[in-house]
Amino acid sequence: DNPDPPFIDDRPPYMSEDHCRDTRGLRARMRFNRCRLRAPYHRLNQADTELCATCHVPETTDHFFLHCTRTANARNTLISHAPTMPLPISLTFLIRPTPSASAAVAAYLRYCIKRFHV
Repeated sequence: DNPDPPFIDDRPPYMSEDHCRDTRGLRARMRFNRCRLRAPYHRLNQADTELCATCHVPETTDHFFLHCTRTANARNTLISHAPTMPLPISLTFLIRPTPSASAAVAAYLRYCIKRFHV
């Protein structure tokens, strides 16, 4: 007759509020530097070059999410929708955003997934 204790969700807010499996997977790939980008694939001999096709610098996780001109418009939208976000944006912030910026960061990451298949 003893009911189960209430479920306590001890995951960080960005994990418990983000119900998109793809976004959670991308955050994991970002943490472990396993994004589907040219620089990591080139090191594994699975890409002809490590250079970003647009910027002509190594296409790393840092470059793609924080500096690449292909993601600039989406990044600017992210900044405008999360005014309390610390600037400049960092990979750490994209992986573990503040609760107030969580939805905007998730939207930015979903855009990157859909548009660029990272």
